[in-house]
Amino acid sequence: MKKHFYEIVLPEIREVLKWIIPRGKGVDLAVSGRGKLSFLVFLIHKSEGFYDNLRKLILYISQRPSLRVEDVYKVVNAYEVKYVRPYDYEKYLLSQRNIGYKFYNYNTKITLNTPENRFLAFFVDRIIWDLEDILYRFESKVFKNELNEARKILRDFKFLRDFTFLQNFGRFPEFTVSERITHNPIYAKAFRMFLNYGGFITTEKNTQSLDKVLEDWRIFELYVFFRIKGIIQGVYGYPNKPPKLPRLDKEMPADEIFKNWTYEFNGLTLHYQLEIPRYKPYTRQKVFSTSLSLRPDVVIEKGDWLYIFDAKHKNSPEDSDYRQMHTYRDAIRKRISGKPEKRVRFAIMIVQNKDILEELKGGDILTKWSYIKNARVGYITPSRLRGVLKRLNIV
Repeated sequence: MKKHFYEIVLPEIREVLKWIIPRGKGVDLAVSGRGKLSFLVFLIHKSEGFYDNLRKLILYISQRPSLRVEDVYKVVNAYEVKYVRPYDYEKYLLSQRNIGYKFYNYNTKITLNTPENRFLAFFVDRIIWDLEDILYRFESKVFKNELNEARKILRDFKFLRDFTFLQNFGRFPEFTVSERITHNPIYAKAFRMFLNYGGFITTEKNTQSLDKVLEDWRIFELYVFFRIKGIIQGVYGYPNKPPKLPRLDKEMPADEIFKNWTYEFNGLTLHYQLEIPRYKPYTRQKVFSTSLSLRPDVVIEKGDWLYIFDAKHKNSPEDSDYRQMHTYRDAIRKRISGKPEKRVRFAIMIVQNKDILEELKGGDILTKWSYIKNARVGYITPSRLRGVLKRLNIV
């Protein structure tokens, strides 16, 4: 079965979002009901089988839900007491009322009203609310199939909410996290899924910003970046330290989220959407531009040299694309021993020539290397990235 091209980058985007979204804030928003789930995160959950796994877990719990014994006290008339156990007789006498000879009738019953079931009902309500919200505000012809999947998942969870052990609770029932939830192996698994789910709940403005990543050109940029990262990681191992990423701010637009990502490997640094500022006199800028401020898609920093890759979501490069690459090559400087020097070794376009799915199958791809003629500017397609990185002695 062919994967939609966005599914190739979803696992990596999920790892980035772990660092971008502030810890704990998402869970607080999930419990309070104020936050929202972005369509991007819905796609991530769906691709990882989150909804299927939770549905199977609830079906399993429905066969043996949590129960507890509840004491029931009811005021009744003396003649309504049909049976009094001998050791309860004194209790009934002590509870006798002066008027009407009324008693507290004491009994026990088994109930489904437990913290575990209340939590599970809340979790299902949260998912239903998020899916209804996504279907209300998100329209896309490109993701028509995924939106139909969301409608199917919504129907499934509405059906689960009507199960006997959940249907007697009102919408979004209050619950407290107790040992009865965290120490029960089955419900503890559902609680861990809730923490994972709540960790990606954001404010409404953040949700809109994250959804903007679903534009085709952005997905292609990320696809190229993560493909380069995967090739480098296969040779250099995992980064030495956690990536340097922006933190999601309440007012942060999408462009601020998807820039200045830095991964430091042993002897090599990889940047996504690195901001290269314009030169300012009397400053000690390490990397700067002698022209305007620039922001190439991918920058690899190895030793004293910079290698620039720019993703173009089109079938063939245009003259403006070549001018942009020459600007990167000619305008960017790096300080070496305090002196600014030209240190861009190659500026390369990655063009989506044919559908990405065809490239993944190894189709015939057009490749042009103008840097062979010492121009140091050229374009390739994603399927050639590994060979290019080897040829440039990056890996």
